[in-house]
Amino acid sequence: MGIFLVGVSCVGKSTIGKCLAQCLKYEFYDLDAEVEKFFKTSIARVKAILLSEYTFRKKSSFVLKKLIDANANHGYVVALPPSGLRDCFARLLRRTPDTVTIALHDSPENILKRAVFYDDNSKLIEPSESFFQIKTAHPEAPFGRHPESRLWRDEGSRPQGRLRAERISLMRSLASLGMRGRKTPRPLS
Repeated sequence: MGIFLVGVSCVGKSTIGKCLAQCLKYEFYDLDAEVEKFFKTSIARVKAILLSEYTFRKKSSFVLKKLIDANANHGYVVALPPSGLRDCFARLLRRTPDTVTIALHDSPENILKRAVFYDDNSKLIEPSESFFQIKTAHPEAPFGRHPESRLWRDEGSRPQGRLRAERISLMRSLASLGMRGRKTPRPLS
């Protein structure tokens, strides 16, 4: 049986998922971590290469499909991203037999107490006073971005060769999926 946990960021999907999996003696997977492992880079970098959030979900759903197929004969718990019930994810979950999806809810106050920030390399950022000063001085900046986040700044601060090599490596990974912008033809019925 497959159990999928959905909800907003920092609602407790991973924490509850690990506890649930341990109690049921199931395997636990955090889809964000599995996507990073598959593409061998951070989610922020994958998203920077792709054209839209939809394209990112489409690529991520391939990783979710691999997880489901690999665990078809035993129990598993998967913590999905906040977009876990949209587009490709929703279609995949509907077609997967013997599964249950649980939506986790909590008050905004409790969620904000647990809020954590990561840089573009998926390293935990400890919020500092300067972070909040910058957010106050630049309210137009995207919420949750830290001033040390490389994708928030001009990418000119990174050596061009390294940036180009990262993009080429990621594009090769995406191309190996056979999903490089092509639409998969639907079978005739």
